Amino acid sequence: MTSSDEFRKFVRASGGVFTRVGALAHGMSERQFRTGSANGEWVRYRGVWILTTTNPSPRTVTRAALLRAGPDARLTGNSALFEYGLDLGVGPVTISVPESTSRRISGAVLLRDRDRLEKTHSVNGMLVMSRSRSIVDALRLAPANIGLSILDEVLRRGWTTAQELEQWCERLRTHRGLPALRARVADAQSGTLAESERHLKRLMKRAGFSGWVFNAEIRSATDELLGVGDCVHFTLKIVVEVDGWAWHTDRQRFQRDRDRQNALVHAGWTVLRFTWLDLTDHPDRLIASISRAITQANATSI
Repeated sequence: MTSSDEFRKFVRASGGVFTRVGALAHGMSERQFRTGSANGEWVRYRGVWILTTTNPSPRTVTRAALLRAGPDARLTGNSALFEYGLDLGVGPVTISVPESTSRRISGAVLLRDRDRLEKTHSVNGMLVMSRSRSIVDALRLAPANIGLSILDEVLRRGWTTAQELEQWCERLRTHRGLPALRARVADAQSGTLAESERHLKRLMKRAGFSGWVFNAEIRSATDELLGVGDCVHFTLKIVVEVDGWAWHTDRQRFQRDRDRQNALVHAGWTVLRFTWLDLTDHPDRLIASISRAITQANATSI
């Protein structure tokens, strides 16, 4: 393989973004590097170099920031979760670096942590922290509303548990963002899967309701699973369903929810469904609706 072939293979794997040191380590001589720059084959880009044939994208920005942060840098937080398949929207690139790192990078958040003893992974040609650590770093950096959205999604996907997050709190007890992480652990331990359900739990507690179970299996008289209810009162046979603000629906999920609701109704259950708007903007109306259902169920059982 010629020097040019080795370099081209290297730069393709790095998405067209590279450093001078990286180029020289992959078959490029100093003279060839200067010639390519003079001929416009590659140009300066965010403190590193980029092939002029590369179309910049959000991932290009991420690669450039990661390279500038140094050889020990790893993507983490939202940036790493994006590479793992969870798109949380555009934001600053989040990078884990050794605690002794002093540099600053425009458009990037550098986490200078003592505890970086995590197995790293190569995803899309970039070194990233483990998915578990990336979740934790995203939660400890995010404001409450965004952190709740992240928490809802990673719990829904089964990427973490309340117990695992609690263990991370102990491990990172002297690190930046611990109060935010502890708050999300408390949310995860509340016994509800989504923020919408946690919000409902608080409303019902203030209303003095009792006997309700969250995320409970509902079975028929023949022990057939009818579904898992968001909030269930088994004695009164009432199910309260909530659609969270971070809730994403598709045709299959919509159909499953409706099939489950129909099965419950046919089995004699009362099903109440509310939206995030009901929870946040019309809580009194929501509680009144549940109260009416309770009254009717009690009257029927007499």
